Amino acid sequence: MKVGITTPRGNVGSKIVRRLISDSEHDLVLLDHRPEKSYETYGDTVKVTNCDITDLDQLIESTVDLDVLYMVVPPSNSSDTYLQDFIEQGKKFRDAVIANAIPRVVFQSSYGGHLPYGTGPIVGLFHVEQELNRTAASVVHLRACYFMENFLWFKNPIDEKGIIPLPVKAESKTIYNSTDDIADRAVSWLTSDKWSGKIIDEIHGENLSFLEVAKIISRKVGKDVSVFELTDEQSIEAYTQPHIGFSKHYAKLFNELHRGIDNDLLVAEFNGNELSGVNVGFEAFVETAF
Repeated sequence: MKVGITTPRGNVGSKIVRRLISDSEHDLVLLDHRPEKSYETYGDTVKVTNCDITDLDQLIESTVDLDVLYMVVPPSNSSDTYLQDFIEQGKKFRDAVIANAIPRVVFQSSYGGHLPYGTGPIVGLFHVEQELNRTAASVVHLRACYFMENFLWFKNPIDEKGIIPLPVKAESKTIYNSTDDIADRAVSWLTSDKWSGKIIDEIHGENLSFLEVAKIISRKVGKDVSVFELTDEQSIEAYTQPHIGFSKHYAKLFNELHRGIDNDLLVAEFNGNELSGVNVGFEAFVETAF
């Protein structure tokens, strides 16, 4: 099969590429706006097409004759028009799928992707899902949960102050995924031609409070670590600092996401089942990442 991969150097995309790169049954096409970077990363055994996915003409040209396309809308945390950017990108993905009659699409979405409000940046993914559903393609909306890797952002405050500064209550719970499990699930869809229709695949996992996460990290780093709940105002001030670089618009969405967790709005659409198991638990992740 001819498999197209957007964001081939991203947190998940890079792991998908590495899982597929040695598989001679599949012809990989990497869509990269800086193709030289993909060649540096993966060598010249892969085909890389120069593609800025925000340019519809380039996107259409780069996705000709694909059997399946893995789609990600890369977040731009510094954008003042974040949600509108996502909506517009969804329309471009839709148009490319229609123009090239791409038969299958695997779209990396998020839990909460069924909600049109109240989930911060995930609202953008809701709109992309809707656009892809308007095509004739078979589509898997691969809904990952809260990335374990998000906590790597906090290595410095953990080391320096023993805190995880977030606009969320320590007792609030959510479901966690590792990017390895997301990549594994994506590869299972990308390499199969035995599915059709519009499918929602939620990757479930451990349901932990942020307090429980802090305790797991505490045991690994050998010091007390606590969740420092930021007010919305404190969060906006902190995350718009130049060394972090969120726009005020995105910082507000970031707050909304975490308050959605507090209020039990941001939840998975479906209960876990035998297909929603994962391989990487939070303790195992922390053991290798911290």
